[in-house]
Amino acid sequence: MKKLLIQIITAFMMLSLNCCEKEEDFMIWDITPAGVFIEITDKDGNNLLDPAMEGNLVGEKMQIVYDGETYDAIWEKEDLIPETRYYLPTFHGLMWEGMYYSDTFPNCPKVLYFGEFDGTHNYDMRLQFRIEGINTVFEFEYHHDYKTNWKGEPKIDNYIKYKGKKIKGDTVTIVI
Repeated sequence: MKKLLIQIITAFMMLSLNCCEKEEDFMIWDITPAGVFIEITDKDGNNLLDPAMEGNLVGEKMQIVYDGETYDAIWEKEDLIPETRYYLPTFHGLMWEGMYYSDTFPNCPKVLYFGEFDGTHNYDMRLQFRIEGINTVFEFEYHHDYKTNWKGEPKIDNYIKYKGKKIKGDTVTIVI
């Protein structure tokens, strides 16, 4: 009888310990995909990826080289964004962001975007960017560091190394 009582008390304690976790403490994290934003400006700071800018580069042949693969810039709108609440990162290559957000967010800066990559992974990318007609290869590194703390909360650190400088974030500005 004593053994049965100890087993019942032990079972009750174990069940009560399991039930102590509050439901509101549980969090499902929505992690933004990783990727690189590329701004191209002239020496005066004018955005050369804005179609309203005279002398813009929209539609010009541009490429990025990553891991031995070359990706041409996509300038025409494609059905790349899935219609779902559960959004998985989808690799698009190098695409012009202006085609997606110009109507909804007219003041949104026009940039090129290279991605998407799974935001829950770590990346150390060496990238080479080329614009046809310009004899310079723009080389930079993109670093995406994803960690979680003991509670499972994410900590993401992005930075770019360009021309010997470490730039916090995921945007590189190329001045031509």
